[in-house]
Amino acid sequence: MYLKGTGTGKTLAFSLPIVERLQAEVSDVRGRYPRCLVLEPTRELANQVTNDFLSIKSRLLSISTLYGGKEYSRQELSLKRGSDIVIGTPGRIKDFLNQKKLILTQCQIIVLDEVDRMLDMGFQVKFGFLFYYLL
Repeated sequence: MYLKGTGTGKTLAFSLPIVERLQAEVSDVRGRYPRCLVLEPTRELANQVTNDFLSIKSRLLSISTLYGGKEYSRQELSLKRGSDIVIGTPGRIKDFLNQKKLILTQCQIIVLDEVDRMLDMGFQVKFGFLFYYLL
């Protein structure tokens, strides 16, 4: 667990090694399943982390951002095209898993960013559900 304040580089601390690892094995297969899942407690953080990943990734890696309050069909289309990294909130991730629109069988990396905040927000049940899909 890593506890630091805002603007101290926590996102880069986990995103740089992830991008480096995934770029070593890039696939251009349409509809490929994600190899990394990053959970964020809020859509604002999901967008911020997505922007951080976008600033360091090569054009070969694809990212989908999934959260409530954003058009569902666009998020679904992003997954259908194939994503190496999925960043999202627990509720929307659970929705896509329930509908079998998000498949995690090839997921190698999971990041629970600000997990203490997610637990405070009552996402414990959604975590259990997520791990069911990973096993």
